[in-house]
Amino acid sequence: AGACFAGVGRSRSGDDARVLQPDGSEELDELRRLAVQAPIEELMAVGTTFLELLGNRHQSDAMMWRGADRIAEALLSDAARPNRRQLSRWLAQVIERSRSSEAQARRHLLSDLQEVG
Repeated sequence: AGACFAGVGRSRSGDDARVLQPDGSEELDELRRLAVQAPIEELMAVGTTFLELLGNRHQSDAMMWRGADRIAEALLSDAARPNRRQLSRWLAQVIERSRSSEAQARRHLLSDLQEVG
């Protein structure tokens, strides 16, 4: 799945480089960069893949959940956003299915995400 992100830019400012310390996994490093540093449009462009990896591989990663927060904010604040309904449902499922404390802290978003039409 790391190949999904092969073409995504990797520039980092000094502040972001201190926050995003590499963990040795190229995929996770790139996902974390997308979650907390990339412009929202870049994150949204890979939103489905991002949420799939969050739900299947990185449920306890706090930085990944910050990306989910950014996705939720974009979805709930922009009724004209492409794939809004699909991504809202997908994010709601990730939150519902995860038993991590990070997901539990976001359960308050479920009703708003499920109402997106």
